[in-house]
Amino acid sequence: MLISPHDESVLTDGVNDAASGSTMRRTGRFMLQFALMLAILVGSYVVMTMVIAARPERVPSPITPTIYAVAAQDVVIEDHRPDILAYGDVVAQRTVDLRAQVTGEIIEVNPQLRAGQRIEQGDFLARIDPFAYEGQLTEARASLAQAQAVLSEIDARIAAERDQQESAELQLEIAESDLLRAQSLSDRGAGTQQQLDERRLVVSQRNQAVSQSRNALIVEEARRNQQQAEIERQEWLVRQAERALSNTTLTAPFAGVISEAIAEPGRIAGSADIIASIYDDQLLEARFTLTDAQYGRISSDGEPLIGRVIEASWVVGTETYRYEGTIDRLGATVASDRGGVEVFARLAPGDHAVQLRPGAFVALSVPDRLYAETIELPESAVYDPGHAYVVEEGVLQRREVTVLAYQGDTVLLRGDLQPGERVLTTRLTEADDGLAVRIAGEEAEAVPAAEAVEPAGERSGGRRPGGRGAMRAFGG
Repeated sequence: MLISPHDESVLTDGVNDAASGSTMRRTGRFMLQFALMLAILVGSYVVMTMVIAARPERVPSPITPTIYAVAAQDVVIEDHRPDILAYGDVVAQRTVDLRAQVTGEIIEVNPQLRAGQRIEQGDFLARIDPFAYEGQLTEARASLAQAQAVLSEIDARIAAERDQQESAELQLEIAESDLLRAQSLSDRGAGTQQQLDERRLVVSQRNQAVSQSRNALIVEEARRNQQQAEIERQEWLVRQAERALSNTTLTAPFAGVISEAIAEPGRIAGSADIIASIYDDQLLEARFTLTDAQYGRISSDGEPLIGRVIEASWVVGTETYRYEGTIDRLGATVASDRGGVEVFARLAPGDHAVQLRPGAFVALSVPDRLYAETIELPESAVYDPGHAYVVEEGVLQRREVTVLAYQGDTVLLRGDLQPGERVLTTRLTEADDGLAVRIAGEEAEAVPAAEAVEPAGERSGGRRPGGRGAMRAFGG
C-alpha cells in the first residue's frame, strides 16, 4: 500500500504531539514530589524549633574531685612489749636409762613395761633370779657372826688379863710394903741382910708379873682392834650382799613415761644391759634458739631473760594446744650451728587431755624488750622511706616516722604523730600530701557532694612497706 506525502505529514504530527504530552506529565509529577518533600522539611523544622523552644534551659554541672574511702586508726602512745615468734622442740628435763645392777636371768617382768605406758614412782618393773645373791648374803652373815664370836672371845681374855693385872699390882704393893718394913728393921739392927734380900726378890718378882700382865693386855687389845676391823669388813660384805639382793628387783625411780623397754623373761641381763628408759613427763622443756640480735636486744632490757613467761603452741592435726612455760636457763655455749643462743623454758602441764611428748615441734611466743612511749599501727600505714599519712580535714598530711620493730602485720614506731590523730591504714598507691579522702562510715569533710571510690592501692594490691611479708618472727 502506498502512503501519500500528505498522510505521512499527518502521522508525523500525531507522534510529536503524543511525545510532548508524556514529557509534561513527568515534569508535573516531579514538581509535585518536590513540593511535598519541601513541605515535610519545613514542617519538621517548625516542629523541632517548637520542641527546642519548649525544653527548659540546661545548667552545666560543677566538676567534683574524686575522694577515696579509706580506713584510719587513732594514734595512741603507750608502752609496748611485743612477742618474738620462735620455733623449737620439746625435751625431757629428766630422763634415765635403767640398767641391771646385777647379772642373772630375768624371771619376772611387769606386764605394763611397754613403751608409752606411764608408771608411778616405786612401781615394780622386772626381777632377776635372786638365788645366787641370797646365798651370798647368807655366807656374809655367817662370816660376820663368826667374826663377832672371835671378838667376844678376845674381850673375855682382855677382861681376864685386866683382873690378873690388878691382882699382880696388888701383890706388888704388898711386897713393896713388906720390903719397906724389912728395910726399917735392918736399919735399926733388928733384921738380917738375908731377910732384906728376900723381900727385894719378892718385889722384883711381883714387878715382873705386873709387867707381863700389862704386855699381855696390850697384845689382846691389839687383837681386838684387828678383829673389830674384820667385823667391819664382814658388815660391809653383808651390806653389799643385801644391796645385790635388792638390786635383783628393778623399780621405777620416779613417776614418768616409759620410752623404751627391752626386758623379757628368760633373758640374761648384764650390768651393761638397759632394762627400760623412762622420762619425767612433768618436767618437760621447750628448747629453742634466740638469734644474736634478739638475745642482745633482750639483754639490754631492764628485766632479765630468766623468769620470763612464754607460751608454747603445739599443732596436732587440726587442733592447736597451748602450754605456759617459764624460761629457767640458757645453753652453756653459743649454738653456732643455729646462729644464736640456746634457751630452755620449763613447760607446765596442760589442763587438757593432750599432753606434750618429747620431740614435739612447737611454736613459742617469747616476750621481747619493752618499747616505751611507742605507737602500734598496721604495717600498711607505713610508706617508704619511713613516713605515714594522717587524715586532717578530709585530706592527707605526710608525717615522718621511725620504725622500731615489726611483729606480724603491725609495727612499733615513733615519729611526728600526736595522740588522737588519725593515721591512714588503707594502702593507697596515690597517697600524697593533699589527696582528698574520707574515712569509711563518716561523711566527707572537704566536699559534701564528692564521689567516694575504692582505693586504687587496694585494687592493684598496693606494695607493703619495705617489701616485708605479713607473717614473720619479730626482730628476726
